[in-house]
Amino acid sequence: MFCFLCLITVTQTFSSLVQELNKRQTQKDLEHAMLLRHHESMQELEFRHLGTIQKARAELIRTQHQTELTNQLEYNKRRERELRRKHVMEVRQQPKSLKVRGGLLHLTLVQTAHAPSLNILISLSLSV
Repeated sequence: MFCFLCLITVTQTFSSLVQELNKRQTQKDLEHAMLLRHHESMQELEFRHLGTIQKARAELIRTQHQTELTNQLEYNKRRERELRRKHVMEVRQQPKSLKVRGGLLHLTLVQTAHAPSLNILISLSLSV
């Protein structure tokens, strides 16, 4: 009878050990499932953040390019206005410049034309 009681005790102990192991296995399975869900949630969150960062970067680049284009167009317009203004001023000054040049040319021509006559007069007066 002693062996029978030992057998019952061993069987009960074994049964309680099996129950404990099953319980721990269930807890481990639940913990594993929870960790997988947590990992998937974190991964989804990281992807959303990465997408947000990429969109913000693309928007920043687009804005920067648009700003540079606008600045370039404004610079071109300003430079064109300056060149037009400069051209208008040159056109306005052109008749005065031509008159001054014309006067200088006339003086030069008169001086050149009168120079031989003066030379002749000087040579005639010296010979007398």
